[in-house]
Amino acid sequence: MLPLVFTADYARPERPRARQSPGPQHDVPILPLTHAELPILHPTESEFLSHEEWNRVMEVNVGGPFHCTKAVFPYMKDKGGKIINISSTTIFEGVPGLGVPHYITSKGAVMAFTRAMARTLGDNNINVNSIAPGFTHSPGGDKYDKRNNATPVEEMLIQRKCIKREQVPEDLVGTAIFLASDESNSITGQLIINDLGVNFQ
Repeated sequence: MLPLVFTADYARPERPRARQSPGPQHDVPILPLTHAELPILHPTESEFLSHEEWNRVMEVNVGGPFHCTKAVFPYMKDKGGKIINISSTTIFEGVPGLGVPHYITSKGAVMAFTRAMARTLGDNNINVNSIAPGFTHSPGGDKYDKRNNATPVEEMLIQRKCIKREQVPEDLVGTAIFLASDESNSITGQLIINDLGVNFQ
């Protein structure tokens, strides 16, 4: 299975549809791995959270997987396929003090959407799963952490990790490859935690 990798504003329904167009031309199964990263995420307490900011996070993090799934279904409905969404381990504890209730809520919705789509699309031989990473070091994540947290997230988490090191984007690759492969054909509707052993479910 060959993935199509692209970036787009997933909150806009027309973008995923336009970016999926190479699929039928090359006759490859389509694997949308939907991860929405917001350019600006302002920490705030819920009572100070604006309606616009709440909606923007929901549009990207929840609307994105919906629009991508809707875009690829016409190509998957007869041949099957794999859909992988990106949730977050923040949904298990709420992470008090980070001030991102809109982000955490949206990632919980991704898990629920994954399960709903697994039920809905199973008859079409489409597997739908989610990956829940822990805090993953990346330019965007590190910038947020440095700007908004007096104590770095890594410092708060390290003693809770079974494997005591920083998590990096490459740590998620193996999980995604497994979920995209034939080895995961019997797995659907699941949330796979990948956080170096902070959370057990």
